[in-house]
Amino acid sequence: MPYYLGLLIAVLSWAGGVYLLTKWHKAEHGSISQHAASTRSAYGFFIALSLISGSVFYIWLLQYLVPKVPSQLAFTILLSLAMLGQFIAALIPDRQGWQRKVHVCGAWGMAVLFLPLSGWLLAADLSRIAWVMCLVCAVYLFGSWTLLAKLRHRFLAFQLAYVITFEVALLAAVYL
Repeated sequence: MPYYLGLLIAVLSWAGGVYLLTKWHKAEHGSISQHAASTRSAYGFFIALSLISGSVFYIWLLQYLVPKVPSQLAFTILLSLAMLGQFIAALIPDRQGWQRKVHVCGAWGMAVLFLPLSGWLLAADLSRIAWVMCLVCAVYLFGSWTLLAKLRHRFLAFQLAYVITFEVALLAAVYL
């Protein structure tokens, strides 16, 4: 798998997210998932974006990031569980009833697992600049949970920043 594919996938997924949020934008949609669940075409786009970019990025991480971290098996298990949460959140739309419950479990499960994964990066074999970037990202991820209650009215911005910050930490750990 090409070394720079991780960066390409991340940028394309961010561009896809911008497209999703602008094409199917409604003020009452407070999360990425609510935008995705708003129409059949938005849902199809979100599934394709999440599953394709998520799968390729996951395989890329296994090849280029996992060899740098201590306790590779445990890290891979947590990373796999986080990806499973992403796939559940993508496949089960954020709609009323059982779907919302399953979706929320997948999405929040993924978000919570970003915390130990980001902390784990600090124990990896990284350059000084990569370690500092991962530290800044980890501090942001941990600190953002303390602000979550205050940011409920800005949840979409919080959600976007949280996911992108985690991905930046992963990219920094590999590329810097």
